[in-house]
Amino acid sequence: MPEGYTALEITDPQTTAIGVDVTRMDGNATWRYIPSASFQGLVPIGNIIDFEVTRIKSAHGFNAPGQIICGEDFVSNEFGFQTTFSSRLIEFGDFTAVVIIQTHFMSGLGNTFVSVSSASGLTAEYNKLVMNTFLPIHWQLMVISDDVRDSDLDGTPDNQDAAPFNSNIQ
Repeated sequence: MPEGYTALEITDPQTTAIGVDVTRMDGNATWRYIPSASFQGLVPIGNIIDFEVTRIKSAHGFNAPGQIICGEDFVSNEFGFQTTFSSRLIEFGDFTAVVIIQTHFMSGLGNTFVSVSSASGLTAEYNKLVMNTFLPIHWQLMVISDDVRDSDLDGTPDNQDAAPFNSNIQ
């Protein structure tokens, strides 16, 4: 976990949600990842986007409408699943946030499976937060092959690094 941040595990037996909320100690930066949650029936993705945007704005003490800078919506039907993707980049007050939602629905199962990813922070430092905090956190959660693992973060994969735990030696 980056210095100055805390993580709170998300578990909800009702929706089978698992994930994590990461918050900077001053409350001015948040990151959320829920790879899986399940809801009964077909849940419109707009409802989930609205919920997450409201949650983020509330976390920063903002309750007025924000401005959507850009967004993308996409629906596909493959393998019997309806897959819906929606994203928003928004600004509100002194903050910027991105929300990315993906849902899967199969009528035979009768459930909507949801994945949520979001990040927010002060607009003045948002690009820095994305590059130095949010992306590193997100990619560290991925399963990494030993062929690309870089334990000392010096840019050289461990299997090609003379000292994989010393960033001063490659």
